[in-house]
Amino acid sequence: MSLTTPLGRVLRDDQGVRLEFVRTYDDPVDAVWSALTDPGRVARWIGSISGDPATGTVELRMTEEEGSTPGTVVILECEPPTRLVVDLPSPDGAWRMSVTLRAQDGLTTLLFTQRLVEPFDASSIGPGWHYSTWTGSARSSTAPSSRTTGTTTTRR
Repeated sequence: MSLTTPLGRVLRDDQGVRLEFVRTYDDPVDAVWSALTDPGRVARWIGSISGDPATGTVELRMTEEEGSTPGTVVILECEPPTRLVVDLPSPDGAWRMSVTLRAQDGLTTLLFTQRLVEPFDASSIGPGWHYSTWTGSARSSTAPSSRTTGTTTTRR
């Protein structure tokens, strides 16, 4: 892999524009699911979560965003341990994001998708998610260890 290897992409379909990237982890699907949903583990890579997910919402305070205030995350789909779809609050309106996990041969593949609103700027959004997923792996030996890292490319 080189610095120019595209690991993410921006795609246009009948529902609009989406940012998409794939990560492969040396961890079982349950461990990766836990890193995405367990409040103690989520705090290591993106921020603190409070509230009861069974209500359909939780509060998230982003760790890397200076002066961040909690925002309400709406849980739209939750199918443990393979699929999570949420609306994450942002200054530009809700960000629709989904994560799909697939276990195969002792590895877990994560497909991350974020719907973008035009005009979109994947050049600032993509690197933020890449940084968050990398720091989640680097901050704790109990966080999933990603086998791939990289940048996002734009395709139309």
